[in-house]
Formats: sequence, C-alpha cells, structure tokens
Amino acid sequence: MPYLTLLMWSMPPMLIFFFAKNLCDGFSFTLGGMVITLAALALNVFLNWVLIFGHFGFPAYGLNGAGYATIISRVFLAVTMLWVMLRSDKVPITAKKFLNSFSDFSRITFFRKIWQIGFPTGLQYFFEVAAFAGAAIMAGWLGSQELAAHNLAITLASLTYMFAGGISAGSSICVAKAYGNGNTTNVKQFGKAGLVIGLLVMIVFASFFFLFNAQLSQLFTDEPTVIFMGSQLLILAAIFQLSDGVQAISIGILRGIADVKVPSLLIFIAYWIIAMPLGYLMSHSSNTDAFWHGVNGIWIGLSIGLTLSASILSYRFYRLLRSS
Repeated sequence: MPYLTLLMWSMPPMLIFFFAKNLCDGFSFTLGGMVITLAALALNVFLNWVLIFGHFGFPAYGLNGAGYATIISRVFLAVTMLWVMLRSDKVPITAKKFLNSFSDFSRITFFRKIWQIGFPTGLQYFFEVAAFAGAAIMAGWLGSQELAAHNLAITLASLTYMFAGGISAGSSICVAKAYGNGNTTNVKQFGKAGLVIGLLVMIVFASFFFLFNAQLSQLFTDEPTVIFMGSQLLILAAIFQLSDGVQAISIGILRGIADVKVPSLLIFIAYWIIAMPLGYLMSHSSNTDAFWHGVNGIWIGLSIGLTLSASILSYRFYRLLRSS
C-alpha cells in the first residue's frame, strides 16, 4: 500500500484528536494535550524503528512502515485525547452529553457559527502554508543547492515558530474568555501580554540565528556552498522570526475576538500579492551580484510580506478595541 494512502487513512483520527484537544484547550486544560502528544511522539519513533527496519518479528516494511506507525500513533492520539476530554474534571463534558449532542439538531445555529469562524481560519492556514510550499518550489527552480539551503533554514525557522504558535493559542484562549465576559480591559491586556511575550521569545531565537548561523548550517551538511547560502538565509530568518511571531500572535488574539474574515484577506494579500511576486522578481534579478539575487530574494520577499502582515494585524487589534 503506497505511503500517501496510509497517511490518508491516518487523517480521520487526527481530526478527532484536534477536535478533542482544541475543546480541552478552550477550557484552559492544555496539559493533557501536551502529555498525550509527547507520548504519541515516543510511540511513533518506536514504531518507526520496529516497522521500517523489521524488529520483534515484524517484517521490514520500509517506507510503508512509517505509514503504519503514523496510523497507529494517530489512533492512539484520538482515543486517549477523547478519553481525557470525557474523564477530566476540568472539562465539563460527560460521555452521555457528548453522545446526545450528535442527535440534537437544534444546535444547527452553533454549527453555523463554528463554520463562520472555522472556514476563514482554515483559509489563513492555507494561504500561509501554500506560500511556504510555493517558496520551496521557487527555490527548487533555482537549483538543488538553493533548495537544500532553503530547507535547512525553513526547518529551523519552523521549529522556533512552534513557540510563537503556542503563545498565540494561549493568548487566543485568554482573549476569547475576556471578550466573552465583556471585559474589554482584559482583552487589551491579554493581547498586549501575548505580543510582548511572543516578541521577547522570538528575539532570543533571532539572536541565536544571527550569532550562530554558520554553526547551525553545518549541522545539516558539510557542503560549503549550501552552508554559505544557509548561513545567509538564517541571517534573514533572524528578521523573519520577529515578524512571524508578531503575525502569529496577532492572528490568535484577533481570532479570540472572532475577527477572522478581514485577517484572512490581509494574509492573502501579504503572502500572495506582495511576498511571493516580490520574492520571485528579486530571486530572478538580472544583477547576479546583488544580495537579493537567488534564494535570498525569496526570503526577503517573505520577510517583507510577513512584516507588513504583522504590522497591519497588530494595528487592527488595537483599532478594533478602541472602536469598541
């Protein structure tokens, strides 16, 4: 069975996990999701070792073994997260209430509200992920070494982005609770706190990228050209980090006040009207000696788009609060 087909079958349990985890997060119960995710990670690593290479009497499935490991790990995620959601005292949902909710069609209003917020939110993720996928494709057009350097830098940038994503989620929950209680002062304070914490954390990572760009690049390869290009991209990533963190947290706090449609449009404009075209034009500049020529141009374009998006989204949050 092809690997991608196996991944397809792993998606339903993953969606169930996200449903249960996000519901628990909404009640400020985030510890359960973290512990279960770490346990699933350990399980996935172990099962990869067993099923890819063939240990404990199992045949060596090769790449498909990773697919089987993913399915098992995601089923584990779904089952354990549902169990924690229904058993935890911090989440006021019983198994009976949960099952009865599926037959209560009077809740169609709630379904509509979730769709109105969820679909634009999904578009936000789609525009961003698609833009970074497009950036990888453009790097591949430039050559294998450029693509390798891009993947090196984006791997490290994605790793540090997880911290901004976590702060964004926490800020969104706190802002949403204050907004639901009609406490505009706390909405502003939680939003400001999230942005400050996120910016400070990303400054640390940006400094690390700036100071140790060559050493970090050498962790991935011993190819001098790739190390040189990767080091340059990590310097750009240092700037990238600040904008990416502010944008992620701004999206989260705006989501907390149910403002998702306009941010979706702004993100589309920032990535697909500004960042991607600008990155393409600079990367294909006729001035081959310019710093922005080649893969650097792609990252400069992304940085400009992210900076613009971060500035507008954070400004929008404060403007909406002033108007309310």
